[in-house]
Amino acid sequence: MNVDPSTGVVSLACTGPAQLVFSTETAGCGGTCWGYVTGSGLKPAAAVDIYATSGSGTLSSLEGFADGQGSFSGGPFYSCGSGWHGAYATSTAPDGSTVTSNTVDSPCG
Repeated sequence: MNVDPSTGVVSLACTGPAQLVFSTETAGCGGTCWGYVTGSGLKPAAAVDIYATSGSGTLSSLEGFADGQGSFSGGPFYSCGSGWHGAYATSTAPDGSTVTSNTVDSPCG
């Protein structure tokens, strides 16, 4: 909600529900990499935490931040051939609740 101090007019902005989507899209990175996260409706400047487990059992934890409008876009995060699996992301909605993405496995081993 915004109030124009000169007129007193109140404007409301409607946004959809907060969401995070983890995709298995691939891209070149000196090899092949995968894993993009997009988000919308998040709390502005909220941390976006990205997790996955490698084939050898190593847990990866990365962090980004939503922009001032509550949007996030990042990746690729993981290299092919390392057996990454169980990748997901979490963040915070404007009401303080936790937003969790879908969980995906490497499309390329």
